[in-house]
Amino acid sequence: MASLEYKELKQGLPKPPQQLIDFIHEVFGDEVPRFIREEWEEEAQKRGMEKGMEKGMEKGMEIGRKQEKEMIDRTFTLKTIQKFRDWSDAEVADFVGVTVEYVQRLRSELAENK
Repeated sequence: MASLEYKELKQGLPKPPQQLIDFIHEVFGDEVPRFIREEWEEEAQKRGMEKGMEKGMEKGMEIGRKQEKEMIDRTFTLKTIQKFRDWSDAEVADFVGVTVEYVQRLRSELAENK
């Protein structure tokens, strides 16, 4: 783990009680024992993974919402085109809330599929 990542993750960890710090210094001096350092690093990695998973889930949900909106826009636009065949692309786009180019693309897809 990079030193900077370790320092950032370490900042998020609760500070151990002063008595524990004094005890460790009394027993081991200024050198933090390897098993304690490894445990701290493990905890920092665990928190980093949890943070990464959380961000990944948020990003996945955001992508899912975007795809759902695109699907709803597409369905609504197609149904509007089919229901109001005499409406212009601009009228459909204004009614649905999409671009004229999007309506034109869907109209051409409909024409190709017939």
